[in-house]
Amino acid sequence: MLTAIIVILSIINVISCILMVLIVLMQRSKNDGIGASFGGGITDSMFGAQTSNVLVKATSVLAIAFLLSATLLASSLAYKNKQKSLVQEELQATEPAAQTPAITPLPTTPSVPTPSPTAPAVTEPSPSPSSPAKK
Repeated sequence: MLTAIIVILSIINVISCILMVLIVLMQRSKNDGIGASFGGGITDSMFGAQTSNVLVKATSVLAIAFLLSATLLASSLAYKNKQKSLVQEELQATEPAAQTPAITPLPTTPSVPTPSPTAPAVTEPSPSPSSPAKK
């Protein structure tokens, strides 16, 4: 539902923007600028002698439509990005149980190491054969 609203607002935004650009270009400036390149008299014959009033009103209406659609589009996109999908919610519900390891108490060790009972017994070294034996 929200995606359809975003698409409709995007279409309204683009159409109002294109129409507003065209209508602004059709308006006559003080020196008959770009408006004269569209035929000059065409706008007079289409809308009558008061062309400037019609084009000004159309520009105002399109500007309001553009600003409203842009504002609504921005707020609906922000709302959509804030929502979480059902998959994300389900993953977040199962992740904490899977990620928290069972806490096992550490064995207490004495601060002074004690010799372990399985340590090999210390034996005296045997005499080395470095000196020749006398007979």
